[in-house]
Amino acid sequence: MNLDLFACRPEVISWDCRRSLPLGDGAAIGIRVEQFVEHLETREELPDFLRECHRALRPGGVLRIIVPDAERYLQAYCRGDLSGFRELAVPDPFPEDLPTRMDIINHVFHQWDEHRWGYDLETLAHRLRAAGFQRIERAEYKVSRDPELSQDREEHAPYSLYVEAVR
Repeated sequence: MNLDLFACRPEVISWDCRRSLPLGDGAAIGIRVEQFVEHLETREELPDFLRECHRALRPGGVLRIIVPDAERYLQAYCRGDLSGFRELAVPDPFPEDLPTRMDIINHVFHQWDEHRWGYDLETLAHRLRAAGFQRIERAEYKVSRDPELSQDREEHAPYSLYVEAVR
């Protein structure tokens, strides 16, 4: 099942995942969430969404989350590496009118007011534990506990954090 707020392809179901998931309790073997969590408000929408994922997963089910990796951007910032930011660039055209490292950080974490929060492994793991997940680990591009969940998009790989949590 492929859910998105905007059904841009026939196989995609238009659904606002901030409200609920159209799944029964324990109905899902796995849930894959790519480039979505950073668009949620972290104090209300994210906890609700993660609890909903926990509810919908069967025991032993895997939640795979892919988000922009704040740690990578902050490391480039600390190194003073402007070229490193461009290597991590999101697939959207990277604005050329960002003269400072802080301008770039703000662009990444706000992305035209679409992004609400930045995540590193520590922060995302904290939110996942609060939602009831216990086994949480960093994953890798195209590598998952569940091969069905490893359908990662190549264009997101350079700048993404991959995290898996088991119910």
